[in-house]
Amino acid sequence: MSDRERINRKAAEWLIRRDRGLRADEQAELQAWLRESVAHLVAYLRLDRAWRAADGLCQLEEFPQEEHTGWARWWSSMIADYRAVAAALLVSVMLAAVWGFRMPEDGVHRTVVGGREEILLRDGSRITLNTDSEVRIDIFRIDISDKERRVELRRGEAFFDVSPDPARPFIVQAGSENVVAVGTQFSVRREKAGVRILVAEGRVRVERSRTELSAGALAYADDIGVIVQSRPVAEILDALKWREGFVIFQDGTPLDEAVKEINRYNTRQLRLEGAQTAEVRVGGEFHPTDLDSFIRLLKVSDEVVAEDRGNDIILRKETPAP
Repeated sequence: MSDRERINRKAAEWLIRRDRGLRADEQAELQAWLRESVAHLVAYLRLDRAWRAADGLCQLEEFPQEEHTGWARWWSSMIADYRAVAAALLVSVMLAAVWGFRMPEDGVHRTVVGGREEILLRDGSRITLNTDSEVRIDIFRIDISDKERRVELRRGEAFFDVSPDPARPFIVQAGSENVVAVGTQFSVRREKAGVRILVAEGRVRVERSRTELSAGALAYADDIGVIVQSRPVAEILDALKWREGFVIFQDGTPLDEAVKEINRYNTRQLRLEGAQTAEVRVGGEFHPTDLDSFIRLLKVSDEVVAEDRGNDIILRKETPAP
């Protein structure tokens, strides 16, 4: 069997397993296989496009066969399996429409506190989840719908690198807000009262207020409206360094603001004690999960004392002796 045949077979197996429903460990295994080689990704997307473009299940038989009869016989067996899976999905969709049947949440991805995950979508788009985040990819709309691609950000923060498709806008639902893009790079972060949006490239639209955002925009949208600030793109990219495992604080960042950000990445929490401690200013690039290094820097530069209290670390600025 040639390398091409092996890759095609593996890609077809993944497509069948995907539509049957992937566990979290299987999803991670698929992502790893796709990253191994461009040939893997091309084969996967090619077979997926052929399936979606087929005019009915019967047309699968018209998919180009390899010259080898062994491959042709194997592909015929794959078609039979695929038809069975598709029929089961169709029945589930009909049940959902008639009785409100809830489909298994196979499209849900989560990260733990301090975790990060990259998800490759079937249209070539990528989602990167930040710490303690959850996203649902609606398998009945993304890559299947002719009108749109839709993802729900249920909590936390995600970065979206969207593959261009003017005919099918990419919609991120975050609470009551819909953020719409065609082909761009942006992040959406859910907060208590609204969402924060950073645009690194291209343009996006906040649907409810019809606000257009371009590269360099930092926006906060809530029930009242949208507040937009224009920042240098380099500053936006600094704010997105979490994708590489860092957080960057501009010089002069208040310590309480920095601590609030770092606490998002850790189960052990930093607490500030005293007004003088909150007035300490910091700046630099940090690994947010490396609390010890962050505390050491504070001790050296600002004479901050750290005290362990169970799951909390109390930070307090020393008062110089008279």
